[in-house]
Amino acid sequence: MKKKKYFKDIDKVRVFACICILLYHLNILKGGYLAVCTFFVLSGYLSCISLAKKDNSSLKDYYINKFKHLYLPMIYVIFLSIAFSALFKDLIWLNLKTETTSLLLGYNNFWQLGANLDYFAGDINSPFIHLWYIAIILQFDLIFPFIFKFFKKMGDTLDGNLPIVVSTIVSIGFTVYFYIMSFSSNMMNVYYNTFTRLFSLLFGVTLGFYTIYKGTIVSRYKKLNKVVFYGCLLALFVMNVFISPSSKIFALGMILTSIISMILVNFGSINTDELDKKDKVISIVRCDNNENSVVLIMTKKGYYKKIKLDAFKSKTKNNIVMQLEDNDSIMGVRLTEDIDDNNVVISTKSGRISRFSIKTSNAVAGCGGKSMQFGKLFDDDEFIDFYITN
Repeated sequence: MKKKKYFKDIDKVRVFACICILLYHLNILKGGYLAVCTFFVLSGYLSCISLAKKDNSSLKDYYINKFKHLYLPMIYVIFLSIAFSALFKDLIWLNLKTETTSLLLGYNNFWQLGANLDYFAGDINSPFIHLWYIAIILQFDLIFPFIFKFFKKMGDTLDGNLPIVVSTIVSIGFTVYFYIMSFSSNMMNVYYNTFTRLFSLLFGVTLGFYTIYKGTIVSRYKKLNKVVFYGCLLALFVMNVFISPSSKIFALGMILTSIISMILVNFGSINTDELDKKDKVISIVRCDNNENSVVLIMTKKGYYKKIKLDAFKSKTKNNIVMQLEDNDSIMGVRLTEDIDDNNVVISTKSGRISRFSIKTSNAVAGCGGKSMQFGKLFDDDEFIDFYITN
């Protein structure tokens, strides 16, 4: 099985957020609670990217994966905590019973609201006070696959910009809702409520759709990318130092943290301008259209790049054309001359064929927005070349 890419910068963001939250609960960093927004952004982004990479997987596979990596570890933590609670006289299992039920059923954040628990009080006698975050993630993951499939179909069949635009508008709407609610007297409703915290998750989803259809937003200068990444980490640290829960800019701090976290996640993700060590260019095609002549470069793993002939310093990002199986690879690229647009047909060694537009970089409607399978080949057989005839 192909080894997954390992993103050290994404892990740096995770570690940074964990340290901030830990220092907050140790009364060292008064704004460490802001780091929860970073985790929400990261969760929204990774859910979106994960579903895109497993476009052909069933919902059953998605939920099984979430059960193994999110729900099952939470169950271990819950029952280990209950076992250890017997060592403390002031913790009684019967007092934790309803709270445990809310955790197992994924509504603990609303349970804490109903119990009038104050996250910022610091004297809550419960080992589960911090698991409200997992409840929101569980609620999000329960319905997001359906939303993603709708947005992805809309982007593949109509316009790749639509999922980005719509998710951006919805994110702004929930951000405004959060900010308005922050003026209410019940701050715990603002902090715990799924609908007020949804804006951070949607920021991550918006970034995810942008990455899927446009690629990561990075400079061609590696040093500048690093400066931006570590500059954002520094900005978050300063906010974590100075913005306490009682601050007048509490809500603005959470919004700004989410925005900066988007930038961090973007710059911590794959830099698709660089080929993977096992990837290689397999074909170069010159494409003439009404605007400028460009060169199309296709790699073995299905990435392409358009470069203008008169400007090889183009900032055009690589984009994924078709998701390939672990043992599959691109074996040929051909240019067609359709009436409306120049199109490229690509084929893999296993017999999958896909056609997409040079101008829009989207799959052509004639293929239904998806690649087509030529037919099942023998185990030891593979495509070696193909041609386009009129």
